[in-house]
Amino acid sequence: MAQARLLMQLLQSELDELEQLIEVAETRWLQRCARRDGEFHRPPDSLQRFRDRLAEVQKLMENLRTRFLDG
Repeated sequence: MAQARLLMQLLQSELDELEQLIEVAETRWLQRCARRDGEFHRPPDSLQRFRDRLAEVQKLMENLRTRFLDG
């Protein structure tokens, strides 16, 4: 149970970092779109990777919570 809590803390830190990275990447992308710089109307691949990893971390946290921390 202690290991599950430690892992949950690590995952929460990663989730927080990913949310910040996504916010920065989205802001930069929207600024490029507003300036109409070239092909920047499609979200950058890095933004999609951050979003995919965020979803993965959220799923891991939910599974960990369900299996070890709830009940």
